[in-house]
Amino acid sequence: MDIKELELKIKHFAQAYYEGHEEISDAEFDCLVDKLKALDPHSEVLKQVGWGYCVDEKQKIDHIGTSVGSLSKVKYPERVDVTGKVVSSKLDGGSIVLYYQDGKLINALTRGDGSKGQSCLNKMKHLLKNVRVPD
Repeated sequence: MDIKELELKIKHFAQAYYEGHEEISDAEFDCLVDKLKALDPHSEVLKQVGWGYCVDEKQKIDHIGTSVGSLSKVKYPERVDVTGKVVSSKLDGGSIVLYYQDGKLINALTRGDGSKGQSCLNKMKHLLKNVRVPD
């Protein structure tokens, strides 16, 4: 498989993953990325957030009443802001903002560019199904 074909495969599998219908395991995906790193460590795909998958602007949703900052810009690891929202830092490269209304999860957005993110509600509902949110 040549470099261009490998880059296209990585983009394809990244898109499937981010759209919620992954086609290969994380380990298989990591092997493809490692192979590309070995063949072309300067590949543009390796430099891109999302491995070359770009979310369509129509799929992006505004964060409600807040801007989601980068971890390097977090000054207070955890605090409650004036609206009563808990503000906390992200963990190891993944930021998801959970939106609740009357105690019910109504949306979950990736950090995105800080003002708009992509909904990942389906994945978070699955992940959080056994997590009880305190009243």
